[in-house]
Formats: sequence, structure tokens, C-alpha cells
Amino acid sequence: MCVGPLAPSVPPPAGETPEEKAAREAQMAEEQRRRVASKAEQLEMAAGKAKKGTGARSLIAGSGGGAGFFQKKVP
Repeated sequence: MCVGPLAPSVPPPAGETPEEKAAREAQMAEEQRRRVASKAEQLEMAAGKAKKGTGARSLIAGSGGGAGFFQKKVP
């Protein structure tokens, strides 16, 4: 049984001056640029970490090797 909306309705924003609107849009554009730059930097860091070599891997002491390597039957 529905009684009505759960949250009260928000009144429409008061009219803003063109200066306020321009300032708000400039701030939003700056935040968007900052987000894009941050995302690109994080992607670059993640790619750099993924590209780093792992060096010589040990089949015995490694986390994913060993068992499958030693279970092979030698003819």
C-alpha cells in the first residue's frame, strides 16, 4: 500500500545569475579535467606495475608452479 513519496520534494533551485552559472560551469570543467588527469595517471601507474618483469621464477618455491611441473610423467 503506497502512501506517498518517501523523501520530501526538493524545491527548484532559485534563479542564478549568468556570472554564477559561468563560475559553476568553470568549476565543473576544472573538476572534470582533474578527474581525467588523475585517471590517466592511475592507468599509467598500473600499466607500469604490470609491465615490470618478474625475474627468474622458481617452479618449486613459486606460488603457482611446482605441483603441475613435477606431476608430469617422464618417459
